[in-house]
Formats: sequence, C-alpha cells, structure tokens
Amino acid sequence: MAQGSDIRLRWVLPDPSRERAVDALGMSVQADRLAERLVPQLSGTTNRARYLSFLCWAVKQTSTIKKPITAIHRLEAQLAIEEAMRHRDRPADDCLGIVGRGNATRYMLKHGWRAPAHPERLYKSTAFAAYRPAMRALGLLTRTRRPELTPAGRALAAAYGAARGKKPRCLQDISRTEQGLLKQALGLDLRVKAPVGAAALRRATADRLGAMDQNATATDVLERHAGSHPRGDVAQLLHRAYVWELLSLGLGLAFTMLLCAERRSTVASKLRRALGRHPRCPTLGSLSGEAPEAAENVVALLRAAVKRRPVDLGLERSAVDLAHTLVTHKRPVEFLDKIVQRHAAAKPDGPWIMLAGDAIKPLVLAKTLVTTVRPRTYRLDAFEQILWDVEYFDS
Repeated sequence: MAQGSDIRLRWVLPDPSRERAVDALGMSVQADRLAERLVPQLSGTTNRARYLSFLCWAVKQTSTIKKPITAIHRLEAQLAIEEAMRHRDRPADDCLGIVGRGNATRYMLKHGWRAPAHPERLYKSTAFAAYRPAMRALGLLTRTRRPELTPAGRALAAAYGAARGKKPRCLQDISRTEQGLLKQALGLDLRVKAPVGAAALRRATADRLGAMDQNATATDVLERHAGSHPRGDVAQLLHRAYVWELLSLGLGLAFTMLLCAERRSTVASKLRRALGRHPRCPTLGSLSGEAPEAAENVVALLRAAVKRRPVDLGLERSAVDLAHTLVTHKRPVEFLDKIVQRHAAAKPDGPWIMLAGDAIKPLVLAKTLVTTVRPRTYRLDAFEQILWDVEYFDS
C-alpha cells in the first residue's frame, strides 16, 4: 500500500471499551477477555501505528519540562490541528483515529480556518492517555510515573523526528524506518520466526486477518468462524467470540424491547409467539428493540447460540442459563424477570428500568436510553488499521 493512500477497511462498529458505558447487561467482561487474547496489550482506541512513534517523539521533546503530560497534550493537539488542515477538503472518514481532529475541524470551520492559540483546550481525552498503557506493554516506555523512553522508544522517537516532513503533518506519512521499528515492537517482524507471549498471539491474529477477503468487516470475520469445529487457537477464539455475540445481541435485544414497552406481558407475548415459529438468525449487526421482528430476532439469536454449546466453550454460565430459560424451557416471563435482575446487578448505581408487578417503570429519561444493540469487534478493527499502517500484509 502506498504511503498516504486511503485505509482499506472502514470498520465503524463499537469496540468493547466504547460499549462499556452503555453495557446494560454486563456482557463486556467476557468480550474483553476474548479480545485480550486475540489482540493482547492493545485496545480499541489504539488504532494508529504512527501515534506510537509520534508519542515517543513527544515524550523526548518534553523530557526536561516540569509538566510533561501537559506539554505532550499540547503537541498532540497541534498535530490534530495539522490533520484537520491536511484533510479539510476530504471526507470525514479520511485518515481515521486522530484524537481531537473533529473538534479542531469544527473550531477552524467556525473561525475561517484559523488555528486556535491554545489547541490543547479543544479536548480533554488525550491520545497519550489512550496509548500510554500499550507503549509500556510494548517496551517503548518505562513504567515510571514520569514518562521516560526505553532504548526502543528512543529509536522510534528518532525515526519519527527524521521523517516529520513539512506542515501540515499527518500520521499517514509513516516512514519505512518507523514501520520496521513498529513491527519489531508489535511482534510482527517476520524475520523473527517464533515470537513468544503476547507477540505470538498478535502475530497469529494478524495472519488470520490477512487470510480474509479484503472487503471483510469485523462481523464478517466473526461470522466466518460460526462453524463448530474451528482449527487453530485463533480460529477457536473467533468462534467463541461469535457465539458470545449471539448471546450478547439476543439478551441485549430482549432488554431493549423492555425499554420500548410499558408492560412486561406485552414483551412476553411477543416472545411466546416467536417461540412457536422458526425465525432465521439475523446477521451480526445493529438491531432495534422497536422493530416488528425484534422478538423473532431474540429467539433466533439465542437458539443459534445454545445450539453451539456455549458452556463447552467456556463462556459465562449465567448468560447461557438465561438463554436456556427462553429457548429451551420456554418461560418468557421468567426470562424477562431475570433480564431485569441482571441489568440491576450490572448497573447497581443507576438501573434504567425496574419492574413494578407487570409495569415497566423507567428510572432515567427516555431520550437517554439506547434502544438498539450492536456487535462488538474485539479490537479486530483497530488492529487491522495498525496492520495496514505498518504495511504488514505487503511484507
């Protein structure tokens, strides 16, 4: 892939780390465990390889400053301004994953494309906060309280400094030297025949993604591992992730049906009718609790999950038992009661609804409720972006 070209995949489905805040049934814990085994030490927000080299350079530039974290934020905010300038006439999804770029673009559109005097004031959630754990885990930063580079981090900082180029700068302008050093840090250097530990897991997942069709999405990858007898550790993990998504979507969709109803009996009646049918399992994607086919989708998803023997896969037993309550024992009222109980346990400080007999009583403003469910990507989308940044598939 030529430097500066568009990224191949445009996956925009939410990752577990983004869904945790709206995880109504506490399903993200199991998903995060699977994601950590597929793509260890990275997250859904560490999705641009060159941020690692840029932030190493930023740490080096601020090494003698009294408040380095503030100074690093100032440098990355300046990068966001340059990214906004660089892509001002391009689609919004061109060069994804730049922290603060959206705020920078909105500010400059409003002010005739004049940069702010203090760009770091445009946003608070910094790239360094997101990438710092990964930089430590990959051996680029020490684990000291004050940011301090390791020898590998200093080499990467020097490589970025030598390849900064002219303004406005962009993370797509990654140099070959940076790519090589990043491959080493990530365990993707093919000259190392047998990486160990987390590096070995990342390499195995990278090779599995490389075998997929170039137009595949994260959900496509999961659905291609729907079969019951996957070969290889990564394939087995992806199969478990697929089954967990069937459970997550089915249970989550049932909960959103409650959010859209006034009485539990209304939802139970819809589920009871669906149990008498044989609905087709929907593909993994966004599903609405307000849709006419919501009950059929709940039943189909949970039937498909139970059919694949999720307990034998080591998936959370309580969620599996909940699915059995509906599709095996055919007790929709008990199923919905348990759904509300699980929600209360997952949100002890602020459940969204409660049952008062048959009535469903909202405890938060209706406009704040999320009545759709979406599949997770298990960090595959973010990792895929990194792989293309370092041109791993062209190696």
